[in-house]
Amino acid sequence: KAQTNGQVYSILGNPNLAEVRGILIGVENTNATTPNACADVWVNELRLSSLDEEGGWAALGRVDLTLADLGTLTLSGNAHSKGFGTLEQRVSDRYRDNFLQFDATATLELGKLLPKKAALSIPVTASYSQTLSTPEYDPYDGDVKLKDKLREAPRDRRDSIKNDAIDFTATKTLNFTNVRKNRTSTKKPKIYDISNLDV
Repeated sequence: KAQTNGQVYSILGNPNLAEVRGILIGVENTNATTPNACADVWVNELRLSSLDEEGGWAALGRVDLTLADLGTLTLSGNAHSKGFGTLEQRVSDRYRDNFLQFDATATLELGKLLPKKAALSIPVTASYSQTLSTPEYDPYDGDVKLKDKLREAPRDRRDSIKNDAIDFTATKTLNFTNVRKNRTSTKKPKIYDISNLDV
């Protein structure tokens, strides 16, 4: 940056302040008429000030439901906001993302929905899990807030920036284990009885 007195201050490259571990300050005499110039350069301690100590919140919940003899249903959720942390944590150790996790699991005996004559046992486990983490800072520009980068980005690039920054995971599971026909006959069991097989 050029000053009114003719001096120029510049920063080489595009430093990411989130990854700075050291700073090199150089002074160069570019005036050829005074090659033996003398100067005093003072560099005092560099300290961070006005740290963002905005607090956050966190929540955790779980619900277990028993559906008579049909099975069980479990719902759980976990969330925290940026800035949340314990009292002894430093500002840099606190969460820097908005996080939401949701899980639903059902363990059911679908054979109970069929007539007793069917004598089928159909155990099923179904689950759905979703995790969403939205960082406060853009992962590729660690000193630029994501909302600021999205605001300044061209409209056609905003979706791709969001997709690269936000971590979203969804898992769906459906299991049928030990599906079988229960024995109803009072006759002597045979090795080839269908009730001896399960899927």
